[in-house]
Amino acid sequence: KPTNPSFAAPPSGVMFDTPERIASYAPRIFVRAVQTKTMPLGNMTFITETERKLLGGWIAQGADLQAPGPVDIPVEAAQDKTYSSPAAEAKAIFEERCTPCHGPEGRGNGPSSGSLNPKPRNYHDLKWQEQATDAGISKAILEGGQSVGKSSVMPANPDLVKKPEVVAELVKIIRGFGAAEK
Repeated sequence: KPTNPSFAAPPSGVMFDTPERIASYAPRIFVRAVQTKTMPLGNMTFITETERKLLGGWIAQGADLQAPGPVDIPVEAAQDKTYSSPAAEAKAIFEERCTPCHGPEGRGNGPSSGSLNPKPRNYHDLKWQEQATDAGISKAILEGGQSVGKSSVMPANPDLVKKPEVVAELVKIIRGFGAAEK
């Protein structure tokens, strides 16, 4: 059962109830808990940088369930994905980080949305599109929903602070959903 009260059920059915399941989610855990530090949401479990580094080391050495103990592998040693353009990176980020809640078409109906309260934003809502500013959308992307008076369940993306061109492309994706309604 999720410890975050915003989730009635495991988002997208993702459970970490057995060592085998944890190992099967290792690549996703690495991205969210080690690289972007967007999980656990709001760091509700108070995971430390040392624990993130150890988790990254375990995953980098193959998420071996039989490993004898922690191996110190710097998180920086992990290979970052490369993209052909900021737009390509933004598309990949939207698919990986935003789609679970907002859905592939930005309608707020992603696989995790059913267990969320409040529900994720529907980017096709023209009234919202008219009221929202690009700066506000960027702030929500970078600092999380709570930074703009919305749900604290939407995590921040601090890894994008030094990538304004990628954030601008994410804003374009979100604006594109509204443009499709006109």
